Amino acid sequence: GGGRGGGGGGRGGPGLRLVSIEPAPPNVALLRRNLARAGAAGRVAVVESALGEAAGRAKLAYYPRMPGNSTLHPRAKWEQRVAFQPARRRAMFRSRRYDVRVETLSEVLRAHGGGAPVELLKLDVEGSEGGALRGVADEDWRRIRQVVVEVHGGAARGEVEALLRRRFGRVRYTADEELRRCGLDHGILTAAGGTPPCGDSLLRTT
Repeated sequence: GGGRGGGGGGRGGPGLRLVSIEPAPPNVALLRRNLARAGAAGRVAVVESALGEAAGRAKLAYYPRMPGNSTLHPRAKWEQRVAFQPARRRAMFRSRRYDVRVETLSEVLRAHGGGAPVELLKLDVEGSEGGALRGVADEDWRRIRQVVVEVHGGAARGEVEALLRRRFGRVRYTADEELRRCGLDHGILTAAGGTPPCGDSLLRTT
């Protein structure tokens, strides 16, 4: 989603705690239904918000035919139209706009985890990667043990990679070869080896 992020980690089991961040109202409704059906609503905190460098409000472009691609940056998303056949592009990119809340990751972590460490921070925020990570305060980076981020395009990837290298000892980029064959420059950045946090884990099996 446009500002969606999530965290998960540990080895699974009843002690695992998750926070799922999703700004698009239709996606939030579906997420809540799925969690209820799975009997997992009590283990997952759902935050209806986008992520950014600062708190506020923003316009989200929601794509009913590809809801996972909903974004705060529709112009950049339109540049990815090369992945679709020309006859399908307009239909796929037809959108609805929602006025959504924006929070920083530090605000979410403090609201849902206190000072506990985070085993894994996973971000798939459709163009908001840099802003989401800049929304982590210095004192909160020590809590984050691992990061996985989907990135789009060389410039955006360079910004996110540079930020992660300032915080972690091991950073790796893996290109999505299937999407590359479609003309898209997408991939995954992983980071680990930062300053070890202390205390009980927000996202760890207990």
